[in-house]
Amino acid sequence: MNSSYRDRRAKAVAPLFAPVRLRITGEAGDAINDIVDLGARLSIDVVTECLLGENYIGLDEHVQLPPQDWVKTKLSANPFIMAIARTNRESLRSFTLLNEFIDRVVGNALPVKDAPYPFPSANCSTYQSRLLQAGISPVEVAAQPKAIVFAGADTTAAMLSTVLFHLVRSPDIRQRLVDEMRRIKDSTAGSSTEIPCLAVDSPYLRAVIKETLRLGMAKVTRLTRVVPGTGPRIGTTTVPPGTIVGCAANILHHDSAVLPDAFSFRLERWLDDGNDEGLHRPGMERRIIVFGVGSRACIGTNLAREQLYRDKFRYPNTPQCDTSPSKPNLRVP
Repeated sequence: MNSSYRDRRAKAVAPLFAPVRLRITGEAGDAINDIVDLGARLSIDVVTECLLGENYIGLDEHVQLPPQDWVKTKLSANPFIMAIARTNRESLRSFTLLNEFIDRVVGNALPVKDAPYPFPSANCSTYQSRLLQAGISPVEVAAQPKAIVFAGADTTAAMLSTVLFHLVRSPDIRQRLVDEMRRIKDSTAGSSTEIPCLAVDSPYLRAVIKETLRLGMAKVTRLTRVVPGTGPRIGTTTVPPGTIVGCAANILHHDSAVLPDAFSFRLERWLDDGNDEGLHRPGMERRIIVFGVGSRACIGTNLAREQLYRDKFRYPNTPQCDTSPSKPNLRVP
């Protein structure tokens, strides 16, 4: 990809992904039927409201139905996302619903297209409005939010499902996380900070998220690059310029030389408390490429991490957080 093509667009929207801007709020519902679908609903609402300025209302899409019927209905955008594998009548209906949503949010942004630079904060606070003022054509701008929904909402939903899957399977880990989140919540009660910097204040939550991202691997296919004119030398072999090379998270995230017991959910490897059981190894961080690396790394990394941290902060502090076997309202695929 031409770097100037990407840079122009990335520069226009990068401020929307700054950590200081991300403020995620939400309440837990009364019932959970399918954590994959629930994660998809939550993720699409976070992504669209934070970046596009209008909530898709995925969580409330079927609120008029009784809870026992929610499991029978899925997020309307799911067929659009799954259409990469197959297209059917449901995916066509999903295309129509999503197109109507995107046309509306882009149409609302068109008046700022010719607004003077720099971006007026009140009118150019959305992904589509910033692209328009950067000179990107309305036709392309209409396609970009669909890419956000496809690439952002679904992958984050998969990671939310993965972390809940492991917490349900690991009662001791879940209880320790609940205790730590409650401790942090109590220690910050009444402070000016609504939610603390969880990545700093909670090493245990940080370990949970890191191990989830390692095993979840939102994208398992190769991340490819074209070898530049100089050409790297690997061992005794020089890779010719123009060669397409790549690496996959599935390989790096399971490298047993750096990540022992690589197929198990082991938080000890990320804990610097003297109890790592020999799992902590130098170079682990460099093996994790769930968001890609370099100039073409995922632009939404901050948003995805923020959602994972905030959701795990709120979930253990709700009275609905009962995942004991006697509670059949949580279904893990």
